[in-house]
Amino acid sequence: MDSEEELRSPVRRGRTGRALALMAASILVIGVATIAYVRPQLLSGGDGALPAASRFTGEASYRLAGIHFISPNTGWVVAELPNHDFAVLNTVNGGGSWTRQLSGPGGDIGEYANFFDSSHGVVILLGPQSVMFQTLDGGKTWSRDDVRVGGGYVRSADFITLKFGWLLVQLAPTPTYPATEMLFRTWDGGATWTDLGDPVSAEDQALRIMFITTHRGWLYSLSSGPYAYGTDDGGDSWRPVPLPAPAGGWPSAPAGSLTPEQFFVAARPTMGAGVAATVVPITPPKGRSADGGTVLGYPPLTIRAFDGGGSVTYVYTTFGDAS
Repeated sequence: MDSEEELRSPVRRGRTGRALALMAASILVIGVATIAYVRPQLLSGGDGALPAASRFTGEASYRLAGIHFISPNTGWVVAELPNHDFAVLNTVNGGGSWTRQLSGPGGDIGEYANFFDSSHGVVILLGPQSVMFQTLDGGKTWSRDDVRVGGGYVRSADFITLKFGWLLVQLAPTPTYPATEMLFRTWDGGATWTDLGDPVSAEDQALRIMFITTHRGWLYSLSSGPYAYGTDDGGDSWRPVPLPAPAGGWPSAPAGSLTPEQFFVAARPTMGAGVAATVVPITPPKGRSADGGTVLGYPPLTIRAFDGGGSVTYVYTTFGDAS
């Protein structure tokens, strides 16, 4: 049960970002569910340092944050440990054995990782004081750079090559402006960044970026309407793409409601120009306090409601809640 102060927050940044990252990881896990060997053994403990590559042999509880295989034999997993550290593990024999290549304190809202071939890969710690690691030799050695662009609070990251990538950075609120998101793009592996501005309209919120080519990309967003944001020019401009309504139409806020309806839209690129969208519409309860419609995280959804006497918190678990 969340505290009263936590329940009054419109969207908790840490929970939202970490949950979105875990949702993506869960989808990746399903994608390789038939590969029985993706279960590396981890050493328990650790002092948060970045040790040299070593073999993991012990059991420990952990959560997978990412899985990346470039062939049936060669791949990496990113694991989150109970002490909030992360570890990057590599196998070159189809999971017969695993080698730790990188570890340390994890990101406040998770980790982003991508490996492009047997040599090149990137790992980014998400949240405040973000850090980017890059390897040119398959993970044997890593460079480390603090991410300071836009203030350094990285909400989401996506790279399609080691040199070409994007960061969705959250700017701190001011007395006159709420917290907003700004998109940045690099062509040189993070040496320089181009400010592309806020990818969504003022009343909406960008949650995650996903690109399939240097030009085509989509967003996860909290929007005032049932549409997905897409770009065809590498993030220079974004367009809202209306989504087809379900049978009976989209739900709408009741007459006289103090708050409008909102839509969580997770737009994930598929093959070519294809995209799959998951939509969670939220409307304030009819005849109830507007405060009852506050959504704190997606996923999971935590919604405040009132039963006529006291406040009640309902937590709806979703696909992304499972490791």
